[in-house]
Amino acid sequence: MISWWGLNWTRLRCVSGGRILAEEELQDALFPDFNNPEQELDRLKLELEEKDRAYQELEHQLKRLAADFENYRRRQAIEREELTKYAGCKVIEGFLPMIDNFERAIQAGRSTQDPSKIQQGVELIYRQMADFLMKSGVKPLACVGKPFDPNLHEAVSAVTTSEHADQTVLYELERGYLFFDRILRYAKVQVAHNPEDFVIREAEPQNTSAEEKEE
Repeated sequence: MISWWGLNWTRLRCVSGGRILAEEELQDALFPDFNNPEQELDRLKLELEEKDRAYQELEHQLKRLAADFENYRRRQAIEREELTKYAGCKVIEGFLPMIDNFERAIQAGRSTQDPSKIQQGVELIYRQMADFLMKSGVKPLACVGKPFDPNLHEAVSAVTTSEHADQTVLYELERGYLFFDRILRYAKVQVAHNPEDFVIREAEPQNTSAEEKEE
């Protein structure tokens, strides 16, 4: 067993079985591989080659992952483009029977002198279109007789009247529609304007203020 017993500035000495080792013996004891430097070099070369192969394998895996991700990104972009392009396919398909009926109504109108039959054909197509819109989540807004709502209505004119409450929708110029719970088109409406109610609402604070001044 080798044990350390002294250290000076020029040499490291140790004791083995009570005997001081020479420098060559000490070197052999501490660095046995130095006795065969070629063998040590071969071992280091093998370790370097193994690490180089491991590095190359990791590099190849990284390149494959990068290529797979790029292919995935391209597929996603193509799918999004196709989804956007063909999103309205079902809607358009639902309108095709109505186009067919319009063509039949046009042909029937050319061969008949009875306006009532043409009227019936137009009404049939209208009901067909309205039913299709309802099934697709589109429903019309009921406006006439209801208070004006800026979230649903667009006022295009006002009529001065005392027969209706102020801001009541009197007439629907263009129907509004909801798509499920979302406004699809605002209804263009005509609203009632009652100037007397307006003056009273504005005058009340003024009268109260005047009475307070008199007191």
